[in-house]
Amino acid sequence: MSTHGYITPVMYTDPFGMSWWSELHPGYKLLIGAAVILALGVLTVISAGGITGAMAAFYAVGSATGTATITGVLATATVSATVGGLVTGVAAATSTSIIGLVSNSFSWSDVGDSFANGFAFGTVTGAFSGVISGISYSSNAVLNAGFKMGGNALLYGGSYIAQSYLLESRISGVGLAVSMLGGLTAGYPSLNLYRDISYYGYLSTQGAILYDGFSTLVRKH
Repeated sequence: MSTHGYITPVMYTDPFGMSWWSELHPGYKLLIGAAVILALGVLTVISAGGITGAMAAFYAVGSATGTATITGVLATATVSATVGGLVTGVAAATSTSIIGLVSNSFSWSDVGDSFANGFAFGTVTGAFSGVISGISYSSNAVLNAGFKMGGNALLYGGSYIAQSYLLESRISGVGLAVSMLGGLTAGYPSLNLYRDISYYGYLSTQGAILYDGFSTLVRKH
């Protein structure tokens, strides 16, 4: 995995202006993800009028009741961002480990950076996914499922493209399809937010990147 972003090796230029992310210390990426979760949590407390109200909102999120309020949407986004950051971070680190072992270029620093990248992306993606899920509870069952499926398919497809772009990985039609199909799983109607959170969306996005990585290795060999 390159650490020089989109700096070209000949002219040493950065035409897309994205080298800063590749060169950013993993610790700062973790802080970005933590800041997203913390900010959502604070906004939940403020909108609920205090800790007690916020705790009630988080309880409501767990049972998927009363989440269509502003506080409920924020609580949903907080939970989704936290889960998204951890799941995506672990999945990204695992993908990097597998590719590194197969290509005989395993590096703990690359694994750590992948976890940090995944955690940052996962919190942001999870936050938006949580907002989609929270808002959807105000609609009927059919619109609820359709809204979440469509919204999350676009969200995770976009996340795949953004991660691939920033990590200098190839973007493939198969990878895009896999990540979007994972997002569609968030539309499964249930009465429990923890089932509504698109675990498959997070995992399929990293799986798509893993597939692209293996495809690149195959072509090179």
